[in-house]
Amino acid sequence: MEPLETAWGRKRRIDQSACNQDLSCVEGFCPSFVTLVGAEPARPKPLAMPGPLPEPVLPEPVDGMAWNVLAAGVGGQGVTALGAILAMAAHLDGRPTRSVDTLGFAQKGGGVFVQLRIGRVGASEASIPAPRIGVGQADLLIASDMVVAGGRGARPLLGPERSAAVVNADLAPTAAFVRDTSTRYEPDRMLDGLRAATRDLHALHAGAEVVEQLGDAIFLNIWLLGVAFQRGLVPVTSAALERAITLNGAQVERNLAAFALGRRAALEGREAAPPRSETVEELIARCAADLTAYQNARYARRYTDFVATVRAAEAAAVPGEERLTRAVATQLHRLMAFKDEYEVARLHALPEWRAQLAHDFAGTPRIEMNLAPPILSKPDPATGRPRKRRFGPWMLTAMGLLRHGKALRFTPLDPFGHTEERWMERALVGEYRDAVASMLPRLSPYTHAVISEWAEAAAGIRGFGPIKAANVERTRARWREITARLEASRPAPLPLAAE
Repeated sequence: MEPLETAWGRKRRIDQSACNQDLSCVEGFCPSFVTLVGAEPARPKPLAMPGPLPEPVLPEPVDGMAWNVLAAGVGGQGVTALGAILAMAAHLDGRPTRSVDTLGFAQKGGGVFVQLRIGRVGASEASIPAPRIGVGQADLLIASDMVVAGGRGARPLLGPERSAAVVNADLAPTAAFVRDTSTRYEPDRMLDGLRAATRDLHALHAGAEVVEQLGDAIFLNIWLLGVAFQRGLVPVTSAALERAITLNGAQVERNLAAFALGRRAALEGREAAPPRSETVEELIARCAADLTAYQNARYARRYTDFVATVRAAEAAAVPGEERLTRAVATQLHRLMAFKDEYEVARLHALPEWRAQLAHDFAGTPRIEMNLAPPILSKPDPATGRPRKRRFGPWMLTAMGLLRHGKALRFTPLDPFGHTEERWMERALVGEYRDAVASMLPRLSPYTHAVISEWAEAAAGIRGFGPIKAANVERTRARWREITARLEASRPAPLPLAAE
C-alpha cells in the first residue's frame, strides 16, 4: 500500500508491481474494492526520443584530485547500477575512479548509497587518495529518494559551498507508512534542508514523469543522470555515458531514452514548484460541491452555514487566523460524506473512474468487486472482521442503479441505514458540530491552538467496519484528552506595568 496525497487528504493505493493479493486478502480486509481479472498494467507509450541535444561544458575537480558523486536511493531502484554505469563511462573517457557502496538492511526498500570519485583525464588511480567522500566534499548528489537524501547517510557529505544536487521531489512510500498510515513527511521542509546544504538544488517531480514516459520507475536514476549531465554536473562525455548504458545490457533502449529525456527536461528548465495553497474559500466551495453531489444542495448548506459560523467566531476572537476554520471545513466534510453503500456506488459509477482504469490497465479485464455489505457479510471466526465477498461484473450495473437510492439516505426507508456502523457515522456528525459549537464561546488567543487541535483530531476517523469503529474510539479518547487540557487552561497573567 502506498500513500496518495489528494485534495481530499491522504488516501491509499495499491502498488500493482508489489501487490501480493491472494484469496486471504479478499476474505480479510484489504482496502481494495476492485479486482481486474486478466488485466495487465498499460503498456508504456512508444518511445519519443528527443532530437540532437547541445553538449554541456564538463566540470573538472575543484581540488585537482576528483569530482565526487554521491548517488542515494533505496534498494531495488538501480542505485548501484547507476554507480557502475558512471564508473564505466569515466573509464571509457580515460578517467580513473574509486568508489564504495553502502547497502541498506533490505535488498528492496533499504537506503542505498554509492560514493564515486572521478579523477582527471589521464591520471592514475593513485591520484585519488581514498574511495570515500569527505565531509562536505560531495560535488554532486543524485537522489531518487528524498527521504534517504536528507538522512544522516547523505547529508554530512554535502557542503553549501561545493555541492549541487539533482533530486526527485516525489516522495516514495516507506515501511513506516505501511505500519502507520498517519505517518507524515514534509517534502517542502526536506527540500529546504537540502537547499541549505547545497550551493545549487534541482528538484523535479521525476517519479510520475518517468513512469508516464517509460512505463517503470526503475529508469528514474538514469533520467536524473540525464538532468545532472545536461546541467554540467557530470565530468564524462555523453558518448561515454551512452556507451556505458549499452554495455550494461539491461533495457538498453529505454535506459538510453531515459538519459535523453532527462537531458531534455534539464534544457526545458523544469523544477518542482512549491504547491499552491488552497484558500479557505476554495476549500469550502470544493467541499460544498462534493456534498451537493453526495446528497443535495440543502445538505451542503448545512455544512456551509456551520463553517461560516466558525469562521466568523475565529475572525472575531483571533483576527487573521484560519487554522480552526480550515480544520472544521475539512473534518466536518469528511464526517458528513461518510462512505455508505450509496456513495460507494456513486463513486464507482463516475466516468472518471472508468477512464482511469482504461489509462492504467490494458485489455478488457473482468471487473470483480470485493465488498463486505453489513447485511450480508458474516464475521471471520479467526479475526472477528467481516469477510469480503466477490461479486461479478453485474455489481457495477447494480451500483449504477443503487447510486440513485441516496434519496433514501437519512430516512426510515433506507434499508442500509439501520446498521450499527451507519448509526455511528450519523451520530458523529452531530457530536462533532455540537462539540465545536460549545467551544466557540471560549475561543480566544489563549485557547485557539487547543480548540483547533481538537477539531483536527477527527482526521483519525477513517476506514470501514471494525477498523473505523476502533479509530472512532481512539479519536474519542484523543478528544477527551484535549478537552481536559482545554478545561485546565487559563489565560497567562498580563505583565505588570513598570513603576
